[in-house]
Amino acid sequence: MASLRTISSRRLIVGLGGIAVLGLAGVGIAAAVEGATPPPAQPLADALHRAATGAKPDGISADVTFTNNLLSSSGFTGTDPLMSGATGRLWASAAGDLRIELQTSGGGADSQILVNSTSVTVYDGSQNTVYRMALPANANASALPTHALPTVAEIQTKLDEIAKYLNISAVAIPGSVANVPSYSAVLSPKTDPGLIGDAQLAWDAANGVPLQFSIYAKSDPSTPAIGLTVNDISYGPIDPSALNVTPPADAKVVDIPTPQQPATGTSSHTDVTGLAAVQAQLPFTVVAPDALNGQSQHQVRLVNTNGEKAAVVSYGTGPGGYLVLERAAGSGTSTQKMLSQFPSVQVAGVTGHELTTPLGTVVTFTKGGIEFVLAGSVTQADAEAAAGALS
Repeated sequence: MASLRTISSRRLIVGLGGIAVLGLAGVGIAAAVEGATPPPAQPLADALHRAATGAKPDGISADVTFTNNLLSSSGFTGTDPLMSGATGRLWASAAGDLRIELQTSGGGADSQILVNSTSVTVYDGSQNTVYRMALPANANASALPTHALPTVAEIQTKLDEIAKYLNISAVAIPGSVANVPSYSAVLSPKTDPGLIGDAQLAWDAANGVPLQFSIYAKSDPSTPAIGLTVNDISYGPIDPSALNVTPPADAKVVDIPTPQQPATGTSSHTDVTGLAAVQAQLPFTVVAPDALNGQSQHQVRLVNTNGEKAAVVSYGTGPGGYLVLERAAGSGTSTQKMLSQFPSVQVAGVTGHELTTPLGTVVTFTKGGIEFVLAGSVTQADAEAAAGALS
């Protein structure tokens, strides 16, 4: 199997579905309560209501620790902050602009992540490469309705709906993170979680600012597979210069396609589902067995990938099932080039590529004029067996 040391770290980050974005969303749960006095224990709905109604800060600056153990099982080592974890700084404005700067303890080059209303920019210092993606414009943003803050009862109703799909703690767990009184909650998939263990989230008890976020693998419930932790935090206006990323002039620039969205005025868009209906839209024969490696077929859906129609076939109803993307070979050029950087594997009688992590496995191969991408929160052996059954 080819070494991961030769793989572009940014391609892997993108291939894992935006690990950086996961980091931006929030930040593992502290092992011990220290610092500020924890708030009083209360039901989760009450704690969330308190967070929603608290005064929002004019800005945030914080010291953070990014943990990434997703690739440790593949033998990856190095000084790339996005691949091996790092410490750094975070800035966020009241308008929602956010920047994270990370650097490994080994002295590797900085990596920076910037998100605003129009774009996502990632500078990978180890590769001297800028990855940027324009975000879909919302032509009706100024006309979006405003809603009253939800009541405790309304929040509880939403939690009850979520509880149909996720195990979620009924009580907000009091604690202290970054010397701030905090609450935390623990979630996990209710149906077939696969390799995924708990997801844990902590927030400032007074204003709801996320302070910690971690996802754990079932194989190691004590060490986050990935997460971001705030170590120290300050509230107040942010200097606009702190929300800029200025890469070196000689940095390579890679533009990532903007996610597809329905055109304005197409609210009547109808999903195309079912094997017969999807097949009628595609130039190749969709491979969709009734079951895949013990998981029953759940749905066949038509999707759009970079302007090309493709099929997604799902098996099972939880993370431990399989998602299979099928498209005409050669149509997903940019994605295929990224996936081809993964280690090689023999599957279905051809050479494919595979990425394994503690949370799941991705396998891609091309056969019979179809490009297959199979993903699931399953072991390497199970993913390879499922991929082989698609031939």
